[in-house]
Amino acid sequence: MVFMIRSQLEIFSSCYCGPSRNYILSNRETYSVTIYQAVKNLVSLNWPMDRMIWQWESEHLAPAREPKMEIRYEKEYLSLLDEESRKMEVYIKVKNCRGVYVYTEYNGQPVYFLKEMERLEYKDGKKCNFGPDCDKFSTVYTNSEYEAIGEYKVIKGLEPTEEKPRFKTCGIGNNSLIEHEGEIIVLGLKLEVEPDRNTIHNGEQTSIQIDLHEIDPEGTEILSCAGKEVEVKVTGLVDGSVTHKSGKITLNEVGVAFIDYKAGQQDQQIKISATFTPPGYPEEVKGEATINVKPLEYEATLTLRGSFTNTVRSSYSRKQSDGVERGNYSLDERSEASFYVPLKLDNSGDMPMFNQRWEYYRPLDINLSSFNVYYRMKEYDYSNHSGFGFEKTTTKNKKPLNRHIPEKEYLLKSNIILIIDKKTDKVVKIATGGFPVEFYWDETEKTTGRSWNPDGTEPISNFNHKTEDMSTIYSPEPVEDPIPDPTITTVSESLRTYLKDLGTPLPANVEIPEDQDEKAEIPPDLLVEFGDGKTYFGSRGNKIIDNSKGSNIARKEMTFNWQVTRKKKPL
Repeated sequence: MVFMIRSQLEIFSSCYCGPSRNYILSNRETYSVTIYQAVKNLVSLNWPMDRMIWQWESEHLAPAREPKMEIRYEKEYLSLLDEESRKMEVYIKVKNCRGVYVYTEYNGQPVYFLKEMERLEYKDGKKCNFGPDCDKFSTVYTNSEYEAIGEYKVIKGLEPTEEKPRFKTCGIGNNSLIEHEGEIIVLGLKLEVEPDRNTIHNGEQTSIQIDLHEIDPEGTEILSCAGKEVEVKVTGLVDGSVTHKSGKITLNEVGVAFIDYKAGQQDQQIKISATFTPPGYPEEVKGEATINVKPLEYEATLTLRGSFTNTVRSSYSRKQSDGVERGNYSLDERSEASFYVPLKLDNSGDMPMFNQRWEYYRPLDINLSSFNVYYRMKEYDYSNHSGFGFEKTTTKNKKPLNRHIPEKEYLLKSNIILIIDKKTDKVVKIATGGFPVEFYWDETEKTTGRSWNPDGTEPISNFNHKTEDMSTIYSPEPVEDPIPDPTITTVSESLRTYLKDLGTPLPANVEIPEDQDEKAEIPPDLLVEFGDGKTYFGSRGNKIIDNSKGSNIARKEMTFNWQVTRKKKPL
């Protein structure tokens, strides 16, 4: 009698790894007249078994033993603004227990992407092979670059959210299935219609800001809506005027547009509506506001507004013998404030030498009618040298806290002066220093990315939050470079004119010496530029400092404008 014993060594993959990923390493059989010898022979044929398994797994990396996933996203977030911005690829690599990325020439390592989500639509990525779906998951095999690729696209909704797609992979053994929850940030869209004042008086003017911006789930505003067109409609006008009544308006470099409204004597309430529909998107974002108009209650009112923007964009790319470095940097700063100040006439006095009358007004109150500041910095750096390197993105956001007008009681005791030309009885300039806003920055800084060496990669994740101890002050003030004051003549000329107007001839033996000092200067944005000079008047100032070179941008812009409304004097 002869005994025959047969053995089969098989790599058994998780039952979730469909299709079946089981592999036969060897078949052995032996014969002997005794059962003991047959067993001994079979053991010898499979010796050493651990080396056989190790050798096979070294040559067949997938499926992985004790798999681990590395997840990388194509973008920092999804945006609704256009078709491409709404799509994002997700790249997943899988390592085995020895820290080696896995891939085989035939099917690669299976990775499962959740494809049924409420707000996101899934599509298999390019450059990969695919298997049959497993429940709600699409099966994607790693490619020769060790990546399994899937694409997600946002298809509905306007609010900012953190979507949580799930990813799975499995390897050798029944307990090898692992699952990770991903995080895809979808930016929301917000359209705001913000008048400087929601209640104004007949004859006054106010500015209306149309502000379209993206926001992240934490409520941080993202500057990316420059150049977009927003549909605007103004209703309720009777005899007032507005610079943009209906139709599309184009947003500036920070996603903002302004409309000026001057209330008529019969206007009571107007409504400003705005809508924006992202191209190819099924939903639109809306914003609206109303402005009420009532009779002027004060002797005069002052509206003052200023803004500051700082835009920086730069990038670099360097190739070296052992690798490459590249990166980019962006900074967006913006400060904006407007004030509404009711005024009471304290006193007035003639300045005969200048043929002027000066009216001194005291503020009854100083109202901060709008205030908006933010700071957003983003920096990306990539470095790879001889298999060592890193890739990281740092973002820094600042928000204002505890905003207020410092020393308000002192400012209420100061005067705002209107200078009037006595010949025309029109206001020609204003003397005001503006008003400050004090606040504290609340800062968050986040760094994400990865570092690597020939043995593998490690994630980079840092977060810091702080509130600055020192306050910051933004004060709208004249921005244009001073010019010779056209409303003031030289002392000698003024004296000659004054004597002439009095009808007093200058004695023949008296000479008026010419002025030796330079003529007084004034920022031109304090000179009256528009209005009738009596019941409504004001001015605007703008200054740009552009140090951009090539593709690098370094641009600052400052604006300042003011308007005054005065009651008509009784006849």
